[in-house]
Amino acid sequence: MADKGTLLLDEIGEMEPGLQAKLFRFLQDGKVQALGSTQARPVDVRVIAATSQVSASVRADLVGRLGAEPIVISPLAERVEDIGALVSHFAGPAFPGMEPAAFRALCSYHWPRNVRELSEVVKLALALADGRPIRVGDLPGGVRAALETGPRIGAARKYRAGPSRVQLERLLRDKRGNVAAVAKALDRQWAVVQRWLRRHDLDAARFRE
Repeated sequence: MADKGTLLLDEIGEMEPGLQAKLFRFLQDGKVQALGSTQARPVDVRVIAATSQVSASVRADLVGRLGAEPIVISPLAERVEDIGALVSHFAGPAFPGMEPAAFRALCSYHWPRNVRELSEVVKLALALADGRPIRVGDLPGGVRAALETGPRIGAARKYRAGPSRVQLERLLRDKRGNVAAVAKALDRQWAVVQRWLRRHDLDAARFRE
């Protein structure tokens, strides 16, 4: 089904050894054999794998086949700047908005379960709000408590202005269009760099030639 497209494998660290072996063979040969078939057929697909951590249960050769330079995304608590965009995404186009105190609570909470937990919190808050802007009282108790016990917004980080279009072009040229390498050079998150590229109408693929 993913032929000519992209296949995302979530939590590959939990994949059983037998399936890992099959995936490794596919990544090596680019062929699959359907159940009940006696012949393998080529499949043109890009495979992206995600995991909360690469444990000892994941074959080292499989990790190598998936890519020598993984993209590491920091925990949600370390990228407060993404919370607003994520809330809007999870809430959908009919998002009624959120009171400032409720948003401060989201930004102060430590999010032990990362983005999945934020998705569940937004879903619950929307149900309780029932069409009005989300208030502090619509949030779970642990998130509400972060207003008093959590860190203040921006207390642990200093504002850093983004690079100019010229600087981004220079880095893309030096890194041959590798956005992960550009993010590493800037000491910023991959998603943040992608937003900058869209803002400046820059296509990283153009620099890979």
